[in-house]
Amino acid sequence: MGIFVRVILFYFVVTSVHAQEQISLQLLWKHQFQFAGYYMAIEKGFYAEEGLDVSLKEFDFSVDLVGEVTSGNSQFGVGRTSLLIDKNAGADVVAMFAAYQQSPLMLLSRKDSGILLSSDLKDRKIMITNDAKKVGEIIAMLLQAGITISDFEQQQHSYNVQDLIDGKTDAMASYISNEPYLMDQQGVEYNIIHPKDYGFDMYSDILFTSREYIEKNPEIVDKFYRASMKGWMYAFDNISETAQVIFDSYNSQGKSLDALVFEGQELKKVAFDNDGNFGTLSVNKFNEMAQVYLITGSIFLGYDFSDFVYRPPVMSFVSVRLN
Repeated sequence: MGIFVRVILFYFVVTSVHAQEQISLQLLWKHQFQFAGYYMAIEKGFYAEEGLDVSLKEFDFSVDLVGEVTSGNSQFGVGRTSLLIDKNAGADVVAMFAAYQQSPLMLLSRKDSGILLSSDLKDRKIMITNDAKKVGEIIAMLLQAGITISDFEQQQHSYNVQDLIDGKTDAMASYISNEPYLMDQQGVEYNIIHPKDYGFDMYSDILFTSREYIEKNPEIVDKFYRASMKGWMYAFDNISETAQVIFDSYNSQGKSLDALVFEGQELKKVAFDNDGNFGTLSVNKFNEMAQVYLITGSIFLGYDFSDFVYRPPVMSFVSVRLN
């Protein structure tokens, strides 16, 4: 009996130790459905089942997303395809999966503005961030139309769609899952000018970590990867429940429940590849995306992304393309 008790105690001690593995994930924006899979991996206990105690760090403008991870302040981060620029510049980061196969980022204009195409934006006012690498596909789309940065008035982004509605700007960098909903709520018709319609098809919201962390903690990385994938699959299979969780527990932006459901429905449309797989990554597609940054002058010839994609030991929940 004594041996049995000691075995049981040992089991609970070991379980307790594993449950205390502290992990932090740096997000690239404020809490919303955009990061739903990570919320649900916490709420449904998927991380806990893997012995992980995960905290989420909401974005603020003082954060260097890549530096946060490579410095070890966070073990994982969510980044844009501008990770290619950081990788090319020497940051030894590894992409684990893409939450979105197509970037939700686009330009939004009022329907009554007559701005229907990227070529219509010459000499117009555009709200867009100063950091071109965050919006590389938009800059490339404009360059393709013969519009350089000097050919439009770049305005500081207010992140307030009311400025577009009130005519303070002609076009605004927006997410298909956010600003169109707000326009609909006010009965304002709009046009979406999306880079994918011009041949610039980008991943978005890429989960990444540092190669050093993978080499030192391969089991933890695999556990985080596996649990995160389960969280995402659950979130998109249960959009209404997930929206309620975000509304109740992660609603720092004060969104309505209806807005969160809309966001989930729109993001689900761009989350899966043509074969219905979630999280797919392809080195070939990264090389194609690098062409966008060649156009914008953010990457130069000689880049090598052959070791950029994470190779999980367990392929249960994602198709990772290494072609």
